[in-house]
Amino acid sequence: MQFSSLYLAAYNLCCVVLWGRILWIALWNFDNGSAIYAEAGSVLRFAQGISVMEVLHSVSGLVNGSSLPALMQVLARLVHVFLGISVVGAEYHNNVGFFLILVTWCLADISRYLLYLTKLFNKEIAFLTLFRYNAFIVLYPAGLGLELWLQWFAFVQYKKEGNSLCFGIPLWSILCVVGFRSLYAYMFKQRGKFMHLQTADGKKAK
Repeated sequence: MQFSSLYLAAYNLCCVVLWGRILWIALWNFDNGSAIYAEAGSVLRFAQGISVMEVLHSVSGLVNGSSLPALMQVLARLVHVFLGISVVGAEYHNNVGFFLILVTWCLADISRYLLYLTKLFNKEIAFLTLFRYNAFIVLYPAGLGLELWLQWFAFVQYKKEGNSLCFGIPLWSILCVVGFRSLYAYMFKQRGKFMHLQTADGKKAK
């Protein structure tokens, strides 16, 4: 295995462990958002912080795929984590939307990184592949809805505190909706390629 493949395998495995840890903490403390953040906050910031590497992977040609969808997704998450989750406070963390968005992100990312990892070793787990290319249909809109909900909650909190960040939230929410359309279309395009390959493989098997 080449060094680049070993690096990507280590990166994806690291991300699976990080997001798995976050999911475990969230489920274990599902009724206490403050406890979730106290235990998982630093892990979340680290996991989301290193995701900037995915943009570099794409731009450098280390992985196949468009860099624009990666950039949009990473940027949206970074803003939400570092200017929302990490700043607003206990009332935000105890909002049920905080727990739900963590679970949504974890399910989407764990399946994504596991799929990348198995592909590096030329292995395919049918359930994992099907989950990745079908679950996003629900997980991505759910994630957007929860992000918008929590952005509104943050807007109200910032406004009460007189924090000037509140004025940028409505504009950012609009940009998230606009960007989501492109990202969602990209994922359906990827799903179409996967379904086409599945159909072709099925015909060959016959």
